[in-house]
Amino acid sequence: MDKLSKLQIQKLGVHASDLDLASVPDIKLPDPAPDGRIRVLSNKGYATVDLMETSQEFVDFASTCPLPVLDIGTSYGETVVTALKKGSIVIANDIEQGSLDYIVKRKDITDEDRKRLYLKKGYVPNDMDFEPNSLGAIHASRVMHFFTPEEVKTFFVKAKEWLVYDGVLFIITSSPYHWFTPEGFAKEYERQFKEGVEFPGIITDFSYISGNLKTGGYNNSMDPKLIYREAVKNDFLIKKLGYAKGRNDYDYTFAVLVNRKEN
Repeated sequence: MDKLSKLQIQKLGVHASDLDLASVPDIKLPDPAPDGRIRVLSNKGYATVDLMETSQEFVDFASTCPLPVLDIGTSYGETVVTALKKGSIVIANDIEQGSLDYIVKRKDITDEDRKRLYLKKGYVPNDMDFEPNSLGAIHASRVMHFFTPEEVKTFFVKAKEWLVYDGVLFIITSSPYHWFTPEGFAKEYERQFKEGVEFPGIITDFSYISGNLKTGGYNNSMDPKLIYREAVKNDFLIKKLGYAKGRNDYDYTFAVLVNRKEN
């Protein structure tokens, strides 16, 4: 943090240790589903308690960062808390203020943890900005599939700007092979991609899914080829890229990307 300017620090968000916790609302979480997942306050899906492998890699890398790290769409803060416990300076971001209120009052974080916690409400990438070179890592787990094509492009541009050289972007997003995609979707995705369609994985009609499984009205499925394309356009080095297991073996696309922008 000593390397950051006053402006860079101001843009990190609300410093949790500055809050009067007694004035922060108590947030009651929705009842968990049978498998333990909890529906997020935005009603766009479910949060899980266990970290996926790429999220754990983010936590491990964050523990080595002298700069703050950003968790986008943090939900109820499992990744944030795990990173705080390893000594990281963490920015928790979500579109729901209730999620941030819940995190800052979690019983498993201490006043010492709150000294390294910042809260920033807003929708990435459109209404979110940080100063250039102010972040050591960014974690975007199961949020990018809500982005429009233009938002995906903007996100990569902004991530490149926000991260320091050698900063790392960790991504988990739904793939065209995800269990909830309609029958034949992946085959059609591959056909359109080969024909030059930039973002062939957009779903807006979820009438084929039963009500209790619906997770919003929009999904932009992306495979490793698409992530590779956007990453290299923005000077990211591909450290890891592939499919990750969810309910099925290829439900998610994951990426670990190293910022190699020209200074």
